[in-house]
Amino acid sequence: MDKKTLFLFAFAIVAAALILAASGCTQASTTQGNKASNASKPAGQDANSDGYWLIANSFNNLATLKDYSLTVNDSKDTYDTIQTIERANGVSHVSVSTPVDVKDAYFSGNSTIFCIKLENKPRKCFEVANTSNFYPIAQDYGTLFFNDRYINGARQENTIFQSSDARTFVANLTNQTYNGFPCTQTEFATDYKKMTVDQLNALGLTTDTYQYNDNFLTTMCIDGKGIPIYLNISYREVYDNLTRSTVRTVTGFRESGFGITVPEVNSNESAFASDYIDANAALTAYAKCFRLKNESDRNDCYKSSAFDSKDAGVCEKITDAQNHDQCIIAIMSKQVKPELCAMTSVFADDCYAEAARVTGNATYCDSVTNQTVQTLCNDYLKGTYQPAPQCINDAGCATTGCSGTICAPKDKPVTTTCEWRPEYACYKENNAVCGCTSGICGWKQNDNLTACLAIQGNISANSTGAQAPLLPPS
Repeated sequence: MDKKTLFLFAFAIVAAALILAASGCTQASTTQGNKASNASKPAGQDANSDGYWLIANSFNNLATLKDYSLTVNDSKDTYDTIQTIERANGVSHVSVSTPVDVKDAYFSGNSTIFCIKLENKPRKCFEVANTSNFYPIAQDYGTLFFNDRYINGARQENTIFQSSDARTFVANLTNQTYNGFPCTQTEFATDYKKMTVDQLNALGLTTDTYQYNDNFLTTMCIDGKGIPIYLNISYREVYDNLTRSTVRTVTGFRESGFGITVPEVNSNESAFASDYIDANAALTAYAKCFRLKNESDRNDCYKSSAFDSKDAGVCEKITDAQNHDQCIIAIMSKQVKPELCAMTSVFADDCYAEAARVTGNATYCDSVTNQTVQTLCNDYLKGTYQPAPQCINDAGCATTGCSGTICAPKDKPVTTTCEWRPEYACYKENNAVCGCTSGICGWKQNDNLTACLAIQGNISANSTGAQAPLLPPS
């Protein structure tokens, strides 16, 4: 885990257990639980005593859970996830759904089956041996279930916080309602500098926790049975001076009326690992863009992230149809994966024509619906293609591409990857002119530009700066 995220939910061993157990009752039983809890609550306590009592009292209910199905929503600054934790008839199941994939772990007897469903790919499931690289990861999923060891560990963590004086309850208990469930809310700040090294280590933390992050503030609301249904943890990243937060809310709970079906094994570890790596790369790319407020900025970010991760799945997040298809075409061409053209709509013909060009396979021209474009596609592969003039004068050309280094027809922008190279600066530093020469748009060479490109290692004399696609988007 990155050190900057070592805020880690120091409270997590306590709070995650609590929040994942949340809301295990109906509205009616919640009301009854309120009466029971209030009856046993010590009277005349201060905010700290009341807060610790509320948390400690919630543990008593966890051990009573047998078969259950729980749904938890996590909202973070990077992306949202949905977790489902189920246990029924000796089978346990955890599902974690992110914006780009769904991972499932099934535990039955001594068998563990791990599955992944990546966007635009079939679901893969394999049985995890205890020698597998994925065995520790699958076992981490298994820690989400409640048992005596888990609950006792949570109690111990709560005791450590209480003895360290690192946690201060900053508000009295109040009555709130989340997702229709009434609950009792508490709020506390945590100062890890007040903890000894041994106490931090007992929580699985180090002094890096407060070197990289501070201003930890937690809000928790516990329902009438003493089980929390809402958790909000916020903190500040010291070096960036940014406030981050995670909100976890239970949205569903059942103790009957459901079953768990263990899937058939249909893959091996190698194939699973490939999708697992792709999913993590796509999720990292997605996280960069998720919280951008402006739709155009968000779409540009997704396009750039898709190029960086070489993952067409990220293109699927782009809401503008033209930018979406240009993103798909660029990745299809780079990776030579014509099957990606099935993901396009407005530029489908362009995609299949480009697929024919990069593969040299004329059968892709057959998928082009526009007869004129199909003829051009076939002519190109036969070597008889004569491109029509792109321009009449300089006004018909413009700079395009993510880094502004492509000179193309003004009405036909070109999609390129967004990495930066030293030679790109040559175009701006030497006042390079994008114009029309003999009906072709390209950079008009001058001595300074040529010298600069040569120095930077780009000695190509190609006046266009890059190969133009067969059929630029129209």
